[in-house]
Amino acid sequence: MYIFMIYQLTAFDFSFIILCSLVSNMLYKESTPYPNIIDTNTGCIGGGYTYTFSYDELLNFNPWSAHMNFTKSTKFKFHSYIQKDYALALESPNDSVLFVDLPLNILVPKLIISDLKLIAASHSQFIHAKEKRATIQSIILNHECHDCLAYVSSFQAIESVDEIKNIALQKNHQLQAVKKYQTSHIEKYKHAHQISTQKYQSSHAEKYRHAHQLSVEKYQKFYAEKYKHAHRISVQKYQSSHIEKYKHAHLMSVQKNKAKDPDKYKHINLASVNKYNHKHQFPPCAPSEKLQQTIAYDFCEDTSPNMFTESGCAVCGKLIHKFQLQKWSQLNVDFDVLKRSGVSQKQRSSVHDPVEDLNGPIMIQNLDHICQKCQKSIFAGKRPLLSLANGIWIGDVPAELSDLSYAEQLLIARVRHNRCIIRVSSGMHKMIANAIVFENPTPKIYNIMPPPLDELDEVLAFIYTGPCKPTKSDLE
Repeated sequence: MYIFMIYQLTAFDFSFIILCSLVSNMLYKESTPYPNIIDTNTGCIGGGYTYTFSYDELLNFNPWSAHMNFTKSTKFKFHSYIQKDYALALESPNDSVLFVDLPLNILVPKLIISDLKLIAASHSQFIHAKEKRATIQSIILNHECHDCLAYVSSFQAIESVDEIKNIALQKNHQLQAVKKYQTSHIEKYKHAHQISTQKYQSSHAEKYRHAHQLSVEKYQKFYAEKYKHAHRISVQKYQSSHIEKYKHAHLMSVQKNKAKDPDKYKHINLASVNKYNHKHQFPPCAPSEKLQQTIAYDFCEDTSPNMFTESGCAVCGKLIHKFQLQKWSQLNVDFDVLKRSGVSQKQRSSVHDPVEDLNGPIMIQNLDHICQKCQKSIFAGKRPLLSLANGIWIGDVPAELSDLSYAEQLLIARVRHNRCIIRVSSGMHKMIANAIVFENPTPKIYNIMPPPLDELDEVLAFIYTGPCKPTKSDLE
């Protein structure tokens, strides 16, 4: 039973291969000027090496054509795969097409994957869609069938004007595609290019050095000033990162140049010393009147009050330098995005006062400045992320709570998140205090104010040290 199933599957596979070959031949018969020719021309544009055949190479296998007006320097590319009987029966083939009975072991290594698949289909060899080029070549070269002697290869000359134009057009398209990719993926392209260059440099060291030297000489010839500037920057960068190595290499170079031509070295060294002395002469010349005015103006600008004084933003309440703020009264700003209900309420003096929302946009009314981030968000019709209208505005600080001491702040705070120890050193004539603050590991929330005196002692302590006992006035 198993043998019968395997036999049926093998027969189906072989029938499917023959059917694909017939359908491919029928399709190409309608689209090509030759009958039963498998055309392998593709419209793809890409990189890679173009495999060509010279006329001198094809002459060893008795080629034939209607017009044998080819020179030994003529290059050919693989055009199609045709049965020998139809090739002999053709009466007026194309002038640039050459038919050759080329062995597969010479033809196959110079073909691309699409050509290899079509040749494999002609010899009834099944090829997977994602098969590699080397595997397809091995399958074609190792097979045996009766059709191996029934096909010939046709080659087309590629030195015509149209072909040259097409090659130039393909190169132009490829160059445009590379430039487009380079501009859209700059960092990725740089990384890949660097890896490729290092790989090529390690595998072709001498060839890379020769090509690099020619490229540098060519660039130096056409862009002399630009090359000098880039070379100077590169030398300074290398000098800063490899100081000792640079000193040693520079010393060896100077000694080599000095031994090679002492007179020329003395002349160049003297000119360099004179140039350095002229550039670094002491005392230097007095600054011009224009330079003095520029220095005074820049100093006044950098030390003006607007450069270091701060003010608050009316939208987010953040303290920012004044030169980074703008007056919102002078701008056409729409504060409708800051109007929200149920977010902030008016200040109440007693529990009997009604709870009312703030009218208008939620912002600090006594400030007339707005920062750049808030201005940009409001102009875009969005509420700033850190604006007071996002539920972080609790109102102005009452006058009764605006100037409290540290102990008074502890009396009204519901949460005490730190502890404070104040060390007071008393001498004969003065007292010196030093405060140290520690984090409170277990903060407690108070609902009744003020807190008990015992709990205040846990977060605030005074330690008196010195030869004199503190007096009552000191304690007060």
